[in-house]
Amino acid sequence: AVKTCIESFGVAILETAGKPLLENLETLIKEKAPCQTYHDEEQDAKDETDHDEVLIDHVTDLLSTIAKATGTRFEPLFVRFIPHLLKFNASNRSAPDRLMAVGTIGDIADHMKGSIKKYLQKLFPIIIKALADSEPEVRRNAAYTVGILVAHGGETAAPFYKASIASLKKLLHIPAEKKDNEYFQACADNATSAIGKIMQQNKEILTQPQVISWFMGGLPLKNDQEEAKTVYSVMSLLLRQHTDKMKDHMAHALFVCGRVFATEGVRDNIKQGLIPVAKSLSGALGSNAGAAVRGLSAEEKDRLLKVLKSR
Repeated sequence: AVKTCIESFGVAILETAGKPLLENLETLIKEKAPCQTYHDEEQDAKDETDHDEVLIDHVTDLLSTIAKATGTRFEPLFVRFIPHLLKFNASNRSAPDRLMAVGTIGDIADHMKGSIKKYLQKLFPIIIKALADSEPEVRRNAAYTVGILVAHGGETAAPFYKASIASLKKLLHIPAEKKDNEYFQACADNATSAIGKIMQQNKEILTQPQVISWFMGGLPLKNDQEEAKTVYSVMSLLLRQHTDKMKDHMAHALFVCGRVFATEGVRDNIKQGLIPVAKSLSGALGSNAGAAVRGLSAEEKDRLLKVLKSR
């Protein structure tokens, strides 16, 4: 109900009921509320943990909603709540706690936009460390958050590009036994997108052959199509402005286009934007185009052929 009110009335509801709401949220995120203090020693420990995780999920979801409503004006609240939020990312906390903390930081930073810059010195080392977490869900959220910090951090994020890429590239490889695991797939997708966002911010990194190879190796997206706009925009940019750097990747780029055209969940405007890319690639590859798309299914090949013949 509170979330709905904030979504409906925005800052106005916070101006009238904000103080007691924020005080209660702070008590909850500090884990000091009566419902977070257990008196029954025989109560099942797992039930207690599940209860706490669900409760804190709702608290952080509400914080993200407030950040969305207030935008850059959320900064004082960020300063107030971030120390308590970060404790959930400690190594002794559960995986759900860690993935919640890392993901919430990304969500809030996305709403704060440029006002997050002054906190990057503290946040980046924490998030980069989370890229090596033992749980793929945490690594996925960390990759997502790196992408957000890069997108809104500008030059302030530049000192962390190298370390970020060094950790992100490791997430692109999915072990054979995990190739159909949605968490590993989404983790790789978010890592590919984060590398793409770094490439968008830095022309020197954009044209580095090794970085291009890592980025292209993460395509096409396997699970998280929310990252499609970023990754296929970067691929298109490379093919359009740095053709010489993409010669070894043209065949794979055509394969990627063929897969995207047949993928549900990718927005139509993104597919439309790849049509001239696919046509240009097909022309450049000539007789080698057939070999380039050999790995596509019959349906995907048919869809690609229709696109290439369209006017």
